[in-house]
Amino acid sequence: MGHQDTKGPKQAGNQWALADETMDNLESEVAMPEPKPKPPLLVEECAAWLEETLKTGPLTHGELKQRAKKAGFKENILQNARKRCPRIIDTLGPRRKDNRWLLTE
Repeated sequence: MGHQDTKGPKQAGNQWALADETMDNLESEVAMPEPKPKPPLLVEECAAWLEETLKTGPLTHGELKQRAKKAGFKENILQNARKRCPRIIDTLGPRRKDNRWLLTE
């Protein structure tokens, strides 16, 4: 007797079974783990952190990057979080010397 994949090669939850076993028998014998609930999106968490941080006043990208790193957020997460916060604007414009990120009312 040979074996076969129960869900297909390299598929999540795939198991090997003897070729003459049916899927019904396998599913009743093997308890499939419940899918884990998805944690909150890191970008959403960072967006909330970013808005809270900017309540104290405008900050440069460099200052925010350092604070974000201490809070556990990488720069790409910080940039994506900013895109989700329409209340954050640039004081001078992106990539301008002395530009700050500012939270508007």
